[in-house]
Amino acid sequence: MSINYAYLAGVLDSDGSFSIAKRHVNRPLKNYTAMIQLSWKKSDISIDFMNQLVHQYGGSWAACKSTNKLRSFPATADYLKYSSTGVATEKIIRDVLPFLILKKKQALNLLKLRELTASYVGHRPNEISAEMEILYYFNKSLNNKNGWKNEENRIHRS
Repeated sequence: MSINYAYLAGVLDSDGSFSIAKRHVNRPLKNYTAMIQLSWKKSDISIDFMNQLVHQYGGSWAACKSTNKLRSFPATADYLKYSSTGVATEKIIRDVLPFLILKKKQALNLLKLRELTASYVGHRPNEISAEMEILYYFNKSLNNKNGWKNEENRIHRS
């Protein structure tokens, strides 16, 4: 059984994140990785869904314990966390992109990063490194609520 792309897009729009991880920040050539993460309250349905995601796309999921010891948020419970990188991330984005509403720009940034990564073999040209850095910070600003508001204001002023 395959996952409905519109449903998966809705889940990612509400409970997912499209991120770019930057590693080796002290080196001249940094590594950038496209990543999707999804956290959901633990239930039989969410376990089945996570298993379907892994079967269809790859990636992995794990059960996590809530760290809320004060119980100040009574709805806080154990949860599941799915994570994918690289090819699995690209496959998911290509399937859900037409249905994404809130996080379409972040998804497009990850696809662009994947294209840049595939565009060179061996030594990476400085122009590509600079473009990856720009994508990293642009995606970071979109994932920040204030950055998203600033981006929306910029669009409305254009």
